Amino acid sequence: MLKGLSHSHILDTLQTALQNIEDWCKTQKLEIAQDKTALMPMYIRKRTEYSTHPTVIKWGINVVSRMKYLGVMLDCKMDWFPHTQFLENKLLKLRNNLIRCSKSSWGISYHHLLTIYNHAILPVISYAAEAWSQSLSRRANIKLTQIQRSFLIFATKAYKTVSNVALQAIAGTMPIELALHLSKDIKAASRGLPTNAVLPKLKKTEVLTRYGGIHPKDNIIAIDYRGTVIPANIQIFTDGSKTENHVGAGLVVEENSKEIYTESRRLDNECSIFQAELIGIQMAVDWIQQQSNVNTSYAIHVDSQAALLAISNKRTTQPIAVNTRKKIITLKKTTQVSLNWVRGHTGIRGNERADYLAKIAASYKNTVTYNSIPISRAKQLLLNYYINIWNATYTNSEVSFHTKQFIPSIHHRLSISLWPNFILTQFLTNHGRFRTYLHRIKKSPSPLCNCPESPPQTAIHLLTECSLYSRDRPPVLTTQTLPQILQHHINTVTVTNFITNIFRSLQE
Repeated sequence: MLKGLSHSHILDTLQTALQNIEDWCKTQKLEIAQDKTALMPMYIRKRTEYSTHPTVIKWGINVVSRMKYLGVMLDCKMDWFPHTQFLENKLLKLRNNLIRCSKSSWGISYHHLLTIYNHAILPVISYAAEAWSQSLSRRANIKLTQIQRSFLIFATKAYKTVSNVALQAIAGTMPIELALHLSKDIKAASRGLPTNAVLPKLKKTEVLTRYGGIHPKDNIIAIDYRGTVIPANIQIFTDGSKTENHVGAGLVVEENSKEIYTESRRLDNECSIFQAELIGIQMAVDWIQQQSNVNTSYAIHVDSQAALLAISNKRTTQPIAVNTRKKIITLKKTTQVSLNWVRGHTGIRGNERADYLAKIAASYKNTVTYNSIPISRAKQLLLNYYINIWNATYTNSEVSFHTKQFIPSIHHRLSISLWPNFILTQFLTNHGRFRTYLHRIKKSPSPLCNCPESPPQTAIHLLTECSLYSRDRPPVLTTQTLPQILQHHINTVTVTNFITNIFRSLQE
């Protein structure tokens, strides 16, 4: 990356840099691949000064307006529209292959298509979004929305005229702009960096860490998973407890079957039971480090396999586990320490006592000794934050009036089990074989229904009012509200068959 006060200054710097590179390559017996080398002037309309410069001509460097670097398409204006075009072409092949496997009435189901979208399509779109999504141009934003829209239309089997707002609500998929913000904030929170979401609790998020510099022969912590108490001079039992309002950890130390030391600590209410279990093990290791008798053997008994696996995993990034691993590795050089898994709530006195102390610490208003929330909780807070933004955008939108009668809010949509298909999506959007829609696209001379009342033939009218179907209509469609029908009855056999019969009669 070169910058200067003028074009000539930049080109002079370029000439010096290329000469230095060439000299170094000669000493190393290397050669620069000129066909892979390109020059991209930034924010410059006329590039003739660069393409005609003697240095550029001598080296045979191509002067380009865009280039691919580490999977991201850079462009000279940095509006990132070429990158969105690159994503569109990349994902078009995948979508076309999926279309061959799923049509309107057969093939891959909505559930599997949405899984493919969330775990294959969305990661491709959000790759390196921290670098490029902050300064997207308007046309780049539109292109991203079009990419998401094409997949949602395919997954929900909706008509191409359905609005983005309705599509996203029916699919239960967050708008791509919010999804990118969510992805960036999750990565930022896990690294201890500021987020776009203004949430004070995120400042207390655990920062993933690693501990290196340990010789491989020392970097092994063995765990006994037999489930029984192993013999040792000192028996230590730890446990964690979490209730609706409190989190705590307990420690019990026994010698010759006599209790010689107990300790309990309270954690922040946002902490998890996993963190409490790790804090319990850390308390045990800290207590052992304070003892002066190096000839004594210690056995730490824990009823959480997840916590022990985190301690034994040399690649763990959980900060409590990393800190405890470091202490155990140092301690084992001079002291005999073993970690053991025991079955919880099976009558082992030390384990039951540690569990009691953990609950006591969680119940009383003790001083909070650990208040960092886990990454999983930070992800949930961020997800709720962006869902609230999505809900506000959805409810305030002036489009998708028909869909809002079934799905009044995004929170309602995410609380129900909805499996959109070719027929159901038409009823949820009013875009289908209904006369109001056909008349609007000039496929029908009249928008009125054939029933004696002759109101406009909409999906809701056919579903709840039309007298032509009154004999077969399930009672719940006239006694319950549309959101209740969608939540409790839309997947029942009677309602599904009724909707299918209406659709077939419209095709005749």
